[in-house]
Amino acid sequence: INSFVSDINIHADTTVDVTETISVDFNDLEKHGIYRTIPVDYTSITGHSLNIRFKLLSVVDGQSQPVTVNQSREGKNVKLRLGNADRTITGLQTYIIHYQVSRTVTVPTDSAEFYWNVTGTGWPVPILSATTTIHAPENSVTNTICFKDYYGGSGTSCTHTVDDASATFTAKNIQPGQGLTISVALDQNQFVFPGWLRNL
Repeated sequence: INSFVSDINIHADTTVDVTETISVDFNDLEKHGIYRTIPVDYTSITGHSLNIRFKLLSVVDGQSQPVTVNQSREGKNVKLRLGNADRTITGLQTYIIHYQVSRTVTVPTDSAEFYWNVTGTGWPVPILSATTTIHAPENSVTNTICFKDYYGGSGTSCTHTVDDASATFTAKNIQPGQGLTISVALDQNQFVFPGWLRNL
């Protein structure tokens, strides 16, 4: 994977829109496409269990043409099979995945938290570069941290910058089985939470 770019919009009602642009180089191999495995059931750094609601909105290629998608649930993940079973492709390919999630912004302390496994840890090939930009309501972002490691690890060989309404995270040379995970502290007063979320 040459690059994994994720653009994330956190709305005031705590729903989150995610657009991933994944650039893959198959070289001379003949492939049908890729699998994108998205964790939706896991525990945050503060020890809170997240049971995320996932809604796929669209998948297109680099020319904005629709990509065939098969969606399934496998254990604690949503698994997307992207590509046509009757057609093979080679070389550079781009997949743009747009989806919405909820139950990702919680209130574990005095601050709200958006804890997100950006890339997942299921890729069998390296990700040369992963970049994520978070957009949130004005004056809501108070702190950030990121992790580049294998599942359950806490290695912090990633970079993050922040202002009051956005944050950017970058990691290089993510190895197979590793992933980029981020945590964003938010001013809870800038959001309208469903009642049950305040108890998480």
